[in-house]
Amino acid sequence: MAKKNEIIVKDVAIKTMSKDGIDYISITDIARQKNAADPNGVIANIYAEEADVLNVAMFGMTAKQWREANPDLKGNIRDYATINELIMPVEYGEYQCCAYQ
Repeated sequence: MAKKNEIIVKDVAIKTMSKDGIDYISITDIARQKNAADPNGVIANIYAEEADVLNVAMFGMTAKQWREANPDLKGNIRDYATINELIMPVEYGEYQCCAYQ
């Protein structure tokens, strides 16, 4: 069972959880401090920016730039990636997971 805690950052309570020796923080609590009316918009923007960084590193362009350059293709930039290009985000995700432990 996960152990739930809370930390205080700049007078703001942020929920935390530990499970199997891995600590997690509530991104939603952090996002509420940036925009209480729409924390999900803040989260979506964070993930979109990270995905764009990965796309530029792998393909030399953002997803939006790819869509503009390939209006007749369906799907997204990663649907047309090689297996080698798809391995990089998986390895990056594993690195991130380990970095937070």
